Amino acid sequence: FDVSPAQGITLYQAARECALKAAQQAQAQRCELELSYTDEKIELAVRDDGSGGIEAPREHLNRLAVPDHDLLGLSARVELLGGSLSVDARPPKGTETKISFPLNGIRTS
Repeated sequence: FDVSPAQGITLYQAARECALKAAQQAQAQRCELELSYTDEKIELAVRDDGSGGIEAPREHLNRLAVPDHDLLGLSARVELLGGSLSVDARPPKGTETKISFPLNGIRTS
């Protein structure tokens, strides 16, 4: 598969940010990272068993009482590169964050 350098860096940063958030803010005991791909897309899923720190799905991030600037910044980077980000928080059972990029029509800037 062909991932642009910008997409690769963004996937790495997303994995790091989500794992840190799980450990530092959600007090997770377990954090699982899964990288998968098909002919059409590459996807990173990060799942933790923490407190479910984000209490709204991705489409509501802009309306949080206390904005999660890390996730807003990550979302902007992902969207700039043609990808998508979703957050599924299940307080108190943890959070699953997914970042995916299409593998066709990649923008590299």
